[in-house]
Amino acid sequence: MERDAVVRAIVRGERPWTDLRSLGIEVEVGLSSIRILEGLTPPVHVDAKDVAAGLLAHSHDSDSLRDWARVVHGSIGLIELDLEDHPEGDNLLDALWRISFGEPFTTRMRASATRALA
Repeated sequence: MERDAVVRAIVRGERPWTDLRSLGIEVEVGLSSIRILEGLTPPVHVDAKDVAAGLLAHSHDSDSLRDWARVVHGSIGLIELDLEDHPEGDNLLDALWRISFGEPFTTRMRASATRALA
């Protein structure tokens, strides 16, 4: 699988974020941030449907969801979030930020993700 497809699958929640290592990308997830230690190349553009699918895929496990959100939200230079033109874009970005800092996944976030996939 090519690099962009793997990164998109990670964002969609179809593969664990630790699969970045198979691409030579080392990621360190901390309590409030992440660091990409090596392996950066041009960013992979993902859209609202990709992010919404990932939110819903990880929603059953708060720890998994938090780590996933930290990676997706914080991987500047690796993941480019193209959310600004989608009606749910601001809500999805807000959800990523809140979850990455430990807030719970709410029914409002679930509704926004569901609308983004419609």
